[in-house]
Amino acid sequence: MGYQESYITTKKKKDFDGLVKYIQSVGETYYSDYWCNPVEIITFTDNNSCHPQLKKECKAIYFTGERFTQSNKARILGYMSDDENYNSEQQKSAMLEWLDKINVIFTEDVEPDYIWGENGMTKTAIHEKFEFIVK
Repeated sequence: MGYQESYITTKKKKDFDGLVKYIQSVGETYYSDYWCNPVEIITFTDNNSCHPQLKKECKAIYFTGERFTQSNKARILGYMSDDENYNSEQQKSAMLEWLDKINVIFTEDVEPDYIWGENGMTKTAIHEKFEFIVK
């Protein structure tokens, strides 16, 4: 295990809003239990991320927390095979619908200075807080 940051985006722009709703439906409890949290929705306004999948007008959910959850698409989508609370057939089926639609991009593969406006660089992304739906 170890602390990690990642950007979760969809292969097709049209799927992104559905991904946000899906992550919200997985629920805050799951992500809290596995120390991995969706923090922001980031919209890239320039091509300065230095990653081919994070270009202008692309959106991504920014996650922080444990590498264990983020390093596996099924786990970041709310399916934990070794945990009976999160491995039901219903959860597995829902996760499988998203598995091939997403890309997980680790922070070490991008140029964060432009995304966050660090080191005197111009910020080239719009940041919105990720909100879970209160039930």
